[in-house]
Amino acid sequence: MPIELQNNFTGGLNNRYPAHLIPDGFNSTAQNVDLSYRDLRSDKGTGTDSFDPAGSRFFYEAASSWIGSTGFSSAQFSEINLTNNANQTISTNTTASDPVTVNIGSTLTVSSGALSVESQGDGFEVANSFVEYADDLYVSRSGYSFTANSIANTGTNGVCEIVYLSSDVGKFHIGDEIVGLQFSNLSLITDINKATGEITLNKAALSTTSSPTNLQANATAVRYMDGNISTSLVIGVDIPTPSFNISKQTGGATFDGYSTKWISSSFPIPFQYGVSAIDDTGIESGLSESSDQGAINILDLSASVANRSAPLKINISGLSQGKYFIYRIGDTSAVYKLLEYLYQTSSSTTFDFGARGSGSGVPATAQRLTIVDTGMPTGTQYAVRWYAATGTSSASASAGDYTPTGTTAFTTGSTIDLHTQVGTHDLFVEVIVKFDGDDREYVAGAGYIENGAALVNTSLDTYLDYRNAQTLALFSPFTQSNQPPRNLKFLTEVNNFFFASVDKRLYISRSGQANVWPIDAFIDFDAKITGLGRRGSELIVFTQFALFRVFGNAFDSMRKVEIPTREGIPDNLHLTISEVKGGLIYANLNGIHYYDGSSVQQLTRNLLETFTLPSGNYSSNVAGSYDDQYFLLADAGLGYKIDMRDGSFKLSRTTLNASNLFYRGATNKLYTSDSIIGIGSNLEYTVQTRDFTGGQINSSKLLSALTINADSFTGSVTPVVDGVDQTSETVSFTNQNLNRKVYVSNPLPGEKFAVKIVSTAGELNEVGVEYLDPSQNSLSRFDSITIKYTGTPSFSVKIDDTEKIASTTLPSFTGDVAEKTYYFPAMTEGTVPHLIGVETETNKIVSYSYESERV
Repeated sequence: MPIELQNNFTGGLNNRYPAHLIPDGFNSTAQNVDLSYRDLRSDKGTGTDSFDPAGSRFFYEAASSWIGSTGFSSAQFSEINLTNNANQTISTNTTASDPVTVNIGSTLTVSSGALSVESQGDGFEVANSFVEYADDLYVSRSGYSFTANSIANTGTNGVCEIVYLSSDVGKFHIGDEIVGLQFSNLSLITDINKATGEITLNKAALSTTSSPTNLQANATAVRYMDGNISTSLVIGVDIPTPSFNISKQTGGATFDGYSTKWISSSFPIPFQYGVSAIDDTGIESGLSESSDQGAINILDLSASVANRSAPLKINISGLSQGKYFIYRIGDTSAVYKLLEYLYQTSSSTTFDFGARGSGSGVPATAQRLTIVDTGMPTGTQYAVRWYAATGTSSASASAGDYTPTGTTAFTTGSTIDLHTQVGTHDLFVEVIVKFDGDDREYVAGAGYIENGAALVNTSLDTYLDYRNAQTLALFSPFTQSNQPPRNLKFLTEVNNFFFASVDKRLYISRSGQANVWPIDAFIDFDAKITGLGRRGSELIVFTQFALFRVFGNAFDSMRKVEIPTREGIPDNLHLTISEVKGGLIYANLNGIHYYDGSSVQQLTRNLLETFTLPSGNYSSNVAGSYDDQYFLLADAGLGYKIDMRDGSFKLSRTTLNASNLFYRGATNKLYTSDSIIGIGSNLEYTVQTRDFTGGQINSSKLLSALTINADSFTGSVTPVVDGVDQTSETVSFTNQNLNRKVYVSNPLPGEKFAVKIVSTAGELNEVGVEYLDPSQNSLSRFDSITIKYTGTPSFSVKIDDTEKIASTTLPSFTGDVAEKTYYFPAMTEGTVPHLIGVETETNKIVSYSYESERV
């Protein structure tokens, strides 16, 4: 009887070819199989690790925290904010959002269970991409819609306050722009009050309403610094929009001190000023619009030595509290140079200089600066810096050692004494401030003291300028915007550059500066960008029908080169992109593709008859890679796995499901939103061999048995005749490398046979079919059957599907192999004899033969 076997299963799935023409090693179905061995074995499912719990969309290594759509946790937790003698009791395990606030007179009781507090962050519900770089987390966010229950102009400044629908709370972030007919340009969120469900804008609304209104918002990209997840910042810094008032300082004295002839006699270049903002992390914005160069009469300034020695009073309005750089162009400098570090105080911060020797306890030689620093950062230090306005003036931080210029000691107190000599003392003074963690000294106000007169807060100017252009450091500002556009998508870091897109435009940051995005740093494409990926040091840009390489050493010298393929990705399939094995794998409607740096291979075209994404909802398809394996999954249905561990691409299907996949290099694990792939129990795998035909697809055959060689195998085998499943048989092997023959109950006629295997344990080394050639059979009279066997197997015999020898257990014996003959009933005639054995590892039929004569 002919036997055909398949003992190589490493090829994986191939159902594109006719089943009898599948190459060696391939299978017409391959599901949940580990293809890294020559045999067949189960793939591992998902599992959990109490010491390494899975999280959500992204793991922020510097903060050791998972991030989901609701922030740094897997759920949107309730807020606990007890006020006005309110009481709350916790009686079950409860997780609350950070912070938990219990005001005076209120009580929070945990009677049983545990109270956990989770930091959440703002705006994660619309986050579309995460990048961790140098311990900082950068998040790009998509534009969004929300429902406003009311729009009103309230508060002391009359700015807009919007009461939002509670379900929208996870969308907002400070800096987002609210757009619509009700709002002027750049109406930005400045505050989010989750307790009252309100957002505050920087401007008043153009129209108000108390009716529910659908609004749109443009989302900022945000960042978290050094693992601190309690505070998020906008990427980049908004360019300030100041107003300048510039005038000439007047006084009774002749300015022949530090300001003498600070303006050159020729004076070819007009003065202009601009400011840039500095955030608390030291990031600088682009330069503001410059002051009006015509605000000062150029000819008047250079007309005489006296005019050339008079300082300019620079008063700047329209700045919010914070740090700034002030730049100047003019006189002998045709480029902007850094003039000074500037700090804009709050409106409640005041500085008052008393007249010389005035006030209780003030020394007769001193002018006392009184500081009210309401609203200033904790730990702010103050000092007074002075410069002689006339050649005979001087001052001191104590009642001695008078000098033309100097600085008092920094203090956190509320008064500073500046001592002057008897007689005239005309001084330029600056109140300077320092902050924790910042070595710079910022000017918080400046003025001119003439003959020891008092100088109150209202008389202080923002800055007095009498700096010679040649003494200024050539420290140039960003003259172009350095804040990325809103509604960025696909934020990606490659080779120290950050990339993101809006529609057809790719935006690029400066090298190593994720917060600096020059206004001219972009590349336009012919079609909408649908995804970004990386391969080594190159960015790969996807559109629906094209791929591009983008590379370069500077933001303004990036090149784009189209890759020869029409296999891009449509919208919402960007989560299928994954870097693996020196290349990039992604999926579209036509299949799964691999980009190796020079060309795109269609991995599934020659393997699958038809390709269908795991989910019809494009955004539900997610991909991830680890250990040279690519997984394409969805939250339901069958997914795909491509195994590249031996250098080839082996395709199989998988029952694994996931709504998110994230690979952590620190642990070398691939995580779903609640488990880890590859550490769970064995999955139930299914494989169907190629069709066995004996080389004659059109010849009829009779399947009599299936043969199996396996190790510790548990599962079922099903004969498949001409593509139709037959009755399954359960098989269990407890030992290694054992053979088993599974007999069918009746010979099965057909032209091609396959074997379907379903298993949860063990390794299958070989499987095959045993069949008869019916052309070799003729009507015969059967006399007996002789059986050689080991152990005590049982058997029965059918002639033309009719049982002629009932189930019989072969007798035990002494020795290695026994032989026994059994006789058929008299005059037993038929065409096809069929033995049915029942075997175990120790009880097997070695061979059998019939004694018959042709009729």
